[in-house]
Amino acid sequence: MPQASSQATEIGRGDACHLRRLVDFAEPRRDDVCLDVGTTSELATVIGPWVHDVTRFSRHCGPFDFGPEAEWPYADMISRWYDFQLKGIDNGLGDEAPVQLFILGKNTWRGEREWPLARTRYTEFFLRSRGHATTLRGDGWLSRDPPADDESPDDYAYDPRDPVMSLMRSDSQAAPVDQSPHDHRNDILVYQTPPLDEDLEVTGPIVLRLWAASSCPDTDWTAKLAVVLADGLCVNLTYGIMRARYRDGFDNPTLIEPGRSYLYEIKLNPIGILFKAGPAGSYPRGHTSIMSPDPVPRR
Repeated sequence: MPQASSQATEIGRGDACHLRRLVDFAEPRRDDVCLDVGTTSELATVIGPWVHDVTRFSRHCGPFDFGPEAEWPYADMISRWYDFQLKGIDNGLGDEAPVQLFILGKNTWRGEREWPLARTRYTEFFLRSRGHATTLRGDGWLSRDPPADDESPDDYAYDPRDPVMSLMRSDSQAAPVDQSPHDHRNDILVYQTPPLDEDLEVTGPIVLRLWAASSCPDTDWTAKLAVVLADGLCVNLTYGIMRARYRDGFDNPTLIEPGRSYLYEIKLNPIGILFKAGPAGSYPRGHTSIMSPDPVPRR
């Protein structure tokens, strides 16, 4: 296909619903457009920790204070790019890495030459339980060891008349918020690690591969990754959602057979965070739930 050369800068925040599409442009090649991300003079991608408000990129986001490095005025960021690209001012931008990531937990910026990172070690965590992972008081856990063949699946009933509500800011924008209002719900499965023995950085794409069945011909599967802080506060990090009929792509919608298990690959927004070790550290927690357009309770 024909190729075009252009300069661009793209700015996103870590919990934005469009973030997966934004970081796609940091890939060296996509099917529909070719981009050579060699230097910042061609393409700059900035992923920060901010809320959905370009008038102020603040260090404060929900219950978090990301420190002084998170304070980066939008006007300063854009004018620096324009000075470099349009006025030819040598302000050092051309020497910087084309991908700029703010790593939560470290609360610092890091420059990278590609996305996903070439040194990424993709690691599997398995959803495990003794068959009762519902609510925070359930027995679900995240494990690097796969489940045994005789491990019981999790099962729960859900009622579309009482849906699991999205926990967002008052302006309906996704942001880090306290997840405890959902702690009591029996239609959410919860899996979490114990406090970590060593620091764990997770930077890159997040995918949940979920084998599941429903009694409905169609349903929505949602997944959320959260962090549990030292004081027990659980805050969302990233999320993803998939309607069952689109499990094989938007161009091939197919209803499911009730009671039959299917594999769903749910892509969450990518993240960059350092989970800290020890009882005073932080550790991951995963949530999954389902919703249905069917107006009657189902399982």
